[in-house]
Amino acid sequence: MLEKSLIYTIMPGISLSNVVIIPGQVGLAMKQAMLLKTICLIADEKGPDTEALVNGITGYRYTKNNKISMIAKINKILNNPKNSQKIINNAYDKIKKNHNLESMVNTFCKIL
Repeated sequence: MLEKSLIYTIMPGISLSNVVIIPGQVGLAMKQAMLLKTICLIADEKGPDTEALVNGITGYRYTKNNKISMIAKINKILNNPKNSQKIINNAYDKIKKNHNLESMVNTFCKIL
């Protein structure tokens, strides 16, 4: 993981990044990053799709508008490669299992 060269990126470079930082509404970008096996760091706020990120398990959250909190989480990610790999695997497994076409169709059918 640490051989990747970029810290922050937009969609085309996610798979080359160590960390994807999403300071606002996460939407699909977070799930795509998880599928590309890149750790997500998001602001600690509620919004669409944020339930997929469990702090310290499937990614990290930082205190919104707090640069010190964000920097601390970046350092934690970059300085703990074994733990980071575990989080990458957890996030990938969660997205593959719970956020795929079949599970979306099943949820939609239950609503009907």
